[in-house]
Amino acid sequence: MPRLWCPPLTHYTADGEELLTTLKMKTGEDDPIKAMRVSGVCGFVVCPPRGSKLTQEEMKIGLESVLDLGLPTALYQLPQMTDNEMLPSLVARLADRHANLILFKDSSGEDLVALGADGPRGLFLTRGAEGRYAQWLQETGGPYNGLLLSTANCFPGELRTIIDLLEGGSVDEAVALSDRLTQAVERVFALVGDIPDGNPFANANKAMDYYRAFGADARVTPPPRLHAGTVIPKDVILKTGDALNSLDLIPERGYLDLAW
Repeated sequence: MPRLWCPPLTHYTADGEELLTTLKMKTGEDDPIKAMRVSGVCGFVVCPPRGSKLTQEEMKIGLESVLDLGLPTALYQLPQMTDNEMLPSLVARLADRHANLILFKDSSGEDLVALGADGPRGLFLTRGAEGRYAQWLQETGGPYNGLLLSTANCFPGELRTIIDLLEGGSVDEAVALSDRLTQAVERVFALVGDIPDGNPFANANKAMDYYRAFGADARVTPPPRLHAGTVIPKDVILKTGDALNSLDLIPERGYLDLAW
């Protein structure tokens, strides 16, 4: 059964041992699983070490420094940050050796692991790249078990509906809704490309979520502020509204409408 997730709101960049020590100190629990449970931590997500010249073996050594802790772990393919990609054979070797490796997320858009003939067996595969959501899931012949998307913060209902339609056998309806979301995301991502602060993923989602929050009133509401202290340009907000409106993706009333 495919599942839908949005990324966690917080993340940490640290050595696995360091994180575990912090959790133990914070909770007073010496047992790692108990310390995680008390802290509300379900598991750890790890990317390969950063570097475009790293070999697959060097990536393996780095990843196993976390996997060898024996704790629930997910691998994250994020070449936009790591400057490298894990090959299907590497992920398969890690999955075969480490029973605590339970999930793999790929945001590369290349989908090497999921499409690879020598990829992992028994590992839950999630896609983090945007677009063609229905077509990548197993119900339509795709390789993925689920979706793990930043746009799930903007379109949770629509993405959930795609999954429900697929599970109910309404493939054509699911693909039609998937195509509408894909068009919206592509158009808005193109609009935020020249914003100097933040990153395209965050900026596009903030622009789209503004209409989910305020509905049509987003056009006359001050633009959202970025972490850098600047705001998304008003013309980007207006063009985002045009894109969403043309695809019937603006709610009649936003979730911040106090009249609810």
